[in-house]
Amino acid sequence: MAAITPGDSLQPMDARSIRHLLEGAQEPLEFPPLEKIPQTDYATFVTDALSISSAESSKKKSPGIDQEKLRECLYLASSFLITDTTMDQNASGLNTWTDGLSQLVQLVVVLHRRNELEAATVSAVSKACRECWAVAGSFQGLEDCRRKVREFGTRIKGILDEGGITYKGISFIPVICHSNC
Repeated sequence: MAAITPGDSLQPMDARSIRHLLEGAQEPLEFPPLEKIPQTDYATFVTDALSISSAESSKKKSPGIDQEKLRECLYLASSFLITDTTMDQNASGLNTWTDGLSQLVQLVVVLHRRNELEAATVSAVSKACRECWAVAGSFQGLEDCRRKVREFGTRIKGILDEGGITYKGISFIPVICHSNC
């Protein structure tokens, strides 16, 4: 049987033809080595992203935190939850993810206290908590992540208007916070 070349049309093969092809294959099949993928670190990502944002704000002489960048960091929380906890060989992924989200939640609370917090940022942090809650519940071994999300959700719930579904009168999907929040 001749080798397949570009442009050849593939015809259905019977078991005898497949066996003939396999018998001619060299053993073992060699694959190129995989490159090691570096582990992720949400805390470092958050610190770096917000530092760059702060430096850019200083150049523009615009005071305060760039809440658009803050929201972008929040939108990635559930992705980093997965990568930090699964790619870390030293089992510190829970800590890096927790530290990253904790920094963001603290920043949201500070912005609230300064009366600078935008409703879109409240919505983003609420969404991040909901998504992280769902991710942590979808994989075994992430029970501690759910506990942390509950803590963060409780802190965010504390800045909401009474009833927990509005922020300064603006409605959004509330933080998911189960049992005793």
